[in-house]
Amino acid sequence: MADFAAVTWTVRSGTESEVQRLFRESGRPGHDILDAEGNQVGKLLSTVVFMHGNRVVRVLEFEGSLPDVMRHMAQQPELQALEKELDQYLEVKRDTSTPEKFREYFINSIMTNVITRRRDDVDV
Repeated sequence: MADFAAVTWTVRSGTESEVQRLFRESGRPGHDILDAEGNQVGKLLSTVVFMHGNRVVRVLEFEGSLPDVMRHMAQQPELQALEKELDQYLEVKRDTSTPEKFREYFINSIMTNVITRRRDDVDV
């Protein structure tokens, strides 16, 4: 069953359209999440980005464990390039230059998933 994680941050006021452009033009990270031996341990199913004013929310839908997702995302060249471009627009600077720093940022920015309801879910 899929799970979700979300992170949030703010960009400098007036840069919203540029940030939206960066996301639209960014590459796609790989979908298969692999362990150190190359075995598939999960999948990145979707990434959704929302903006309201200068607040950005990135939602990930995935299968597998959140630590595996964080490691996977931190190693994706497409995401590293996007993060580097975003740096110039952030209200609060962050360091995502290494997998360890990306993981630290992700942990400090993660939003709590309060509830996920799906059409096919049945109350018991």
